[in-house]
This record gives sequence, C-alpha cells and structure tokens, in this order.
Amino acid sequence: MLVEELCEGREYRVGVFGCDRPFASFVGNLNKDGSVTVPAPLDDESVSIIRDMAVDAFCALSCKGLALFDFYQEESGNILLGEVNTVPALYESAPYPVLMADLGMRYPYLLAKLIEQAIEHSDRGM
Repeated sequence: MLVEELCEGREYRVGVFGCDRPFASFVGNLNKDGSVTVPAPLDDESVSIIRDMAVDAFCALSCKGLALFDFYQEESGNILLGEVNTVPALYESAPYPVLMADLGMRYPYLLAKLIEQAIEHSDRGM
C-alpha cells in the first residue's frame, strides 16, 4: 500500500523523449476524464520549471527512451513531482503521443523514432 499526502491544486503532465539528450514536451493540463489539454493554462515560468524538473528527474532516474511525468501545482504555486510512468500508453489519443504531437512528433513519426532509438541504443543496454 502506498500512502501519499493530498495535494490540493492542479495536475499537469509532460512527456520526455530521448536517450543521449532528452527533451520535454509542452505541458498539458490533465482533465478529469484522463485526457490532456495542450498547452496547459500556465505562466511561462511554471512551464519552464515543470519541463526542467521532468528532464532532471528523467536523467536522475536513468530513464531512456520515453517517460510521462505527473506534476501538481499547489495553491501557493509550489510545484511537486507526483508520478513517473516509464511505460506510458502509446495509442494515438493517449496523453504521451498527444503531448509529443504538439512538438511536431506526429504519431507515425513518434513511433518510428522510438523504434529507431531503441535499436540504436540496444547494444548499449539502451
């Protein structure tokens, strides 16, 4: 059982892609139905903090390929990392592909790049 403190505030998602030089997607607002609205209604500073935190966590956890991060912004403005999903859903309307599409990585291209980097890094343990 996992018990965590209740975080009052808004929830956001951001995807990270890459192996050698990972980068973050735009920040999306997590809706009650699980869908994501991109871009999230956030100020530029909060967006920058969330994207930087996602890439920093991705690297600190030695993630490779892709990951989906959930963040919470408290009423005070404090931003907290809530969850890291290293195997996010990849159907076309899932949050990760939707977030990456806003960067120009449309679904077929995203899948091709994921496969390409997996093959490229397979000899290095990815």
